Amino acid sequence: CRAASFGALRAAAAAAAHLAAADPSLRPLLARYAYAPPQPVACCFGALARTVVFQQLATKAARTIHGRFVEACTCPAERKVTPARVLEVEVSTLRAAGLSERKAMYIKGLAEAFSAGDGDGDHAPLSDERLRAMSDAELMASLTALKGFGCWSVHMFMIFSLGRPDILP
Repeated sequence: CRAASFGALRAAAAAAAHLAAADPSLRPLLARYAYAPPQPVACCFGALARTVVFQQLATKAARTIHGRFVEACTCPAERKVTPARVLEVEVSTLRAAGLSERKAMYIKGLAEAFSAGDGDGDHAPLSDERLRAMSDAELMASLTALKGFGCWSVHMFMIFSLGRPDILP
């Protein structure tokens, strides 16, 4: 499991604290631009769906559309967006939330990838556990095989959702 990679981000915060103690002239800068390491996401599916929603949109528009998407696709029992709920929702509902036809299909494909498979091996459905356990190369191969996910999207997911700071080859 790669949860330990968040330790590298916490080490950067410790380094900033050390610099502040060692060099008084850095204290105001470090205080003003405090380092806050990203926190791991609770739900990889939700983070990946958000990635698709936000692609090539201004932040304000993306937030609005994402909010509508979450409202339309939240499973009442689990109080979060789930692959099963996304598969139940009609494309027309996703379109009404502001998603393009293509993005709606990408998110439906992502939901299928989290739901499909035979339960083991290469054909197992994606899950939070599987994604967190994959190597960077396995993540890249698994996610770029899905429509709507390129290298940039996968790298951003690795950094900001899984806490893998060193993703460059």
